[in-house]
Order: sequence, then structure tokens, then C-alpha cells
Amino acid sequence: MLLALVEYMLSRGSIYIFCYYFLRPLFTFLINNPFRVLSYRLFDRFFLIRLLYAVYILFLYAVYILFLYAVYILFLYAVYILCIYTIHARDMSRFFAYTLTQPSCQPLRI
Repeated sequence: MLLALVEYMLSRGSIYIFCYYFLRPLFTFLINNPFRVLSYRLFDRFFLIRLLYAVYILFLYAVYILFLYAVYILFLYAVYILCIYTIHARDMSRFFAYTLTQPSCQPLRI
């Protein structure tokens, strides 16, 4: 549950940074200058910097999600192995406890 909370906080933070540094200036420009949009140089220096930063944030977010997914898969695999070996050990201990009490498994007395 704590991991889910941290994931939620980080995802909200990265989306907030993306919106603040990239979408907010873009929409501010569109609202303040609705008739100059067509004459605006789209590839000016600051727009490209904001675009690269937004792509970088989204890349970090994707790496973070893949890391969480990998940790989750490894956790499930560890639980699976633990359960399999626990069940196997329990069944084998029952098997040996049963077979060692049978007369056919007792040592021969001469």
C-alpha cells in the first residue's frame, strides 16, 4: 500500500511538472495571443527546451513504471517459488513420515 502511495505521488508530480513547464506556457500563449498563433515561430529556442524537458520527464516516468513492474514481477516470482517449495517440503515431510512408519521401511532384524 505504501508503494502504491509513493507511485501515485510520483506520478502526480511528474504530470504536474509536465503540465507546468510545457502545457501551461503553451496554453498561456494561445489564450493571450489567439490571432498570432499562425505567425508564431513554433521552433523557437525556449519551446524546444520545454519540449525536450517534457520528453525527458515522460521518459523518466516510463522508466520508473517499468522498474516498478519489474519489481512487482520479481516479487510475484519469489512468492511463487516460496509457495511451491513450501508445499513441496510439506508434502515430502508427510510422505517420509508416512513411509518410515510402514513395516516395509523398517530395518531388517536378524
